[in-house]
Formats: sequence, structure tokens, C-alpha cells
Amino acid sequence: MIGDGLIDLGPDGVAAVAEVSTVSFALRTPVEQDALVATFGRWLNSLSGPAQILVRAQRVDLAPTINQLLEAARALAHPALTAAAQEHAAFLADLSARHDLLSRQVLLIVREPAAGGQDTATARALRRVEEATRLLPACGVTVRLLNAEAVSAVLMSSFDPAAPPLPADQLAEPGEVITRGEHR
Repeated sequence: MIGDGLIDLGPDGVAAVAEVSTVSFALRTPVEQDALVATFGRWLNSLSGPAQILVRAQRVDLAPTINQLLEAARALAHPALTAAAQEHAAFLADLSARHDLLSRQVLLIVREPAAGGQDTATARALRRVEEATRLLPACGVTVRLLNAEAVSAVLMSSFDPAAPPLPADQLAEPGEVITRGEHR
């Protein structure tokens, strides 16, 4: 990691990672769909280097939300509000038990070669994310550079999607040697 949203690829350059919102294409009129496709096509044609759009699906654990809801229900002023909150918690628990719930995250990854040095590659990668941030809202899409912690979480979950996220203090520092799964 070099900084927010950036991954040092060593001699291969730099990658920048941004989260991208989505737009409901099917709910648009044909004219609006044509405009979205044209705008997106203009952005694609403006790309000056490699870009990847990654759609990740992750399991959703509703247990923390259910627990928060039940705890907050105890502090509600009116018994009807408490009952409604408890019913909603029961609905979420049932939903979670009967269905495999997923959330989706869309990422934009741009890569810049190390030609001209890491600082130059970093500046080019950030500029390309800024261009997407400026151009894609015309499609109804927002682009946000991920912070360093979010990029680390994305990388770790890519290697082991079922594992719970590790606390930051348990992560190895760049260049730190790890032996037998232990460090620090």
C-alpha cells in the first residue's frame, strides 16, 4: 500500500481502487438507457490505460443488525414501538435463516505501469480515478477512492471470502517477514 486507494505493484507499477455506485438500468426509459450507454461508452473510449470493473458478492450477516435493533427496542418510549422493533428483528432473523443474503460491491481498478517511477505512476493512477469521478456521474454513477483500510479489507477478503476480517493490529507491515502464520 502506498496510500489511500493505492496498491504498490513493485516493478509493475501502481493500481488504484475505487468503489462505484450502481444505477438501475432496467427502470430507465429507452431514451435514458441510450444516454447512459453513450455516456459510459465515452468514458470507456477516454481510458488511457488498463481498467477493470469488478463486481464482488459477499454474504451478509444480519446478526449484528438484529442485536442492535433488539437492544434499541428496549429503550423505546412506547410499547407499540418496542413491539414493532421486535417484530422487525424477528422478520430479519427469519429472512436470514431462509435465504442466502448477498451484498454487491462494484470496484473500479486502474493500473499504471512504473514507467517514469512510482511517484509518476501514482499520480497517473490517481488522475485516472479523478477522471472517472468527474465523468461517470453523467451516468448516475458515483466513484469514490477507497481508503487504505478498505483496500486492505478487499484484498484480504479476496484471498479468503469466508474468513472474518482481521483487526488492523494483526496485519503485517509492508516488508515484514511472516513465518508459520505468525507475526509481531
